[in-house]
Amino acid sequence: MEQKFTTLAQDALSDAVQSAAAAGNAQVDTLHLADALLRQEQGVVRALIAQAGADAQQIGAEIRNALVALPSSTGSTTTKPDASRQLLAALSQAEKEMRAMGDEYVSTEHMLIGM
Repeated sequence: MEQKFTTLAQDALSDAVQSAAAAGNAQVDTLHLADALLRQEQGVVRALIAQAGADAQQIGAEIRNALVALPSSTGSTTTKPDASRQLLAALSQAEKEMRAMGDEYVSTEHMLIGM
């Protein structure tokens, strides 16, 4: 079944792919998606993290540090990055959460839960 995403969820996935490509990463990982979700000004992920009692800015800084440590390559052999197994598993879990909540589209909240 093809997944349907909200506009913000589509934007986050697109941003994650662009971020991985710009960094020369061979795969788009959950770190890329988490970073994209945290950078969304109009999104709810930062608020949800704050409600859980965590510091979204600190988490974002730690994610960015982890992204810098990912293997990268440059040159003409680099191609569009593929989704990592972890990202595919997180998106699959997000879809399960969507169904459990009775929603029709995978949202950024579902993605956060899926990760």
